[in-house]
Amino acid sequence: MAAAPRALAAAQPCTTLPRAAARPPPPLRAERQQRRPGRQQQQQQSQQQHRRARGPAPPRATPGLGDEELDVAVFRFTLGIPGFDDANIPRVVGAAVAALVAVNHALGADPAPPAQVRAEFLDVLLAVLCFAAPELEARLREAGPGRGRAGAGQVAGAAQLFALAEGQSEAARKELAWASFALLKNVNACSVVLLQPERGAALLARGALAAAAVAGGDAAVALAHVGADARDGGAGGLLQGGQQQRWLPDRGAMRAAGVAGWACVPEGAQSALVQAVPGGALLLVLGERPRALSDKDQRWVAALAAKLGGVLAA
Repeated sequence: MAAAPRALAAAQPCTTLPRAAARPPPPLRAERQQRRPGRQQQQQQSQQQHRRARGPAPPRATPGLGDEELDVAVFRFTLGIPGFDDANIPRVVGAAVAALVAVNHALGADPAPPAQVRAEFLDVLLAVLCFAAPELEARLREAGPGRGRAGAGQVAGAAQLFALAEGQSEAARKELAWASFALLKNVNACSVVLLQPERGAALLARGALAAAAVAGGDAAVALAHVGADARDGGAGGLLQGGQQQRWLPDRGAMRAAGVAGWACVPEGAQSALVQAVPGGALLLVLGERPRALSDKDQRWVAALAAKLGGVLAA
């Protein structure tokens, strides 16, 4: 009986069941890394399209950078004494130190020990430096480019004028206007005049000039008056013997040369420089204080005159 089932099992055909479809292997790391950039690009493109649809974003407010009004106060130490210039404070300090040193020397031992003598010598030296400090500061300010320049309102007997003579090309007029602006900007001068003494004409006048010459408001009339007066005042004889430049450092030198009496020279002009321009012209530069033009300024004027010579010859 036990052998029958075994025979039946052996007689049945052996069938093989179909295997389940094998799952694809997971992507490798390299493939995942290649797919990520594509997704990031799609996200960035969608964000950009969304921003374009919304329009430009409003500017963000940064606190403390112009979003509110700032109230800035500048404090300056002054003594507040009526009629006393604060620039003279170093002189007052120097005088006080010198007085204290003199009192200390008078009340000290006689003869004074060497250490006291050396200390008093240094104190007197510092007092002298304090007394001279305002004058040194003024000289240093004058040496700087453009720091000593003053407007027509600050020069006695002066009025503002800018006039170019007719009959010149447009390019020449532009060069003259630029040259006069650059000169007043970079040199310690209050006015500049370009003259042709032989013709008795003025080609350019700019800056603080005598109010009498500017009166009337007609630039052409003012130039004609300035040119004729300079010719009659001996402008052609200022430079002699091949001289290219003549420096008049103060009002006395201007009177001796005859420049102080010209119609274009205001009463407040305290120094002048006469520079030869190639072609027979003269460049007159005025300063509102004595010794206004340094050596560097004078060289600058000479270089500018050489350039103007080429402009006039063109």
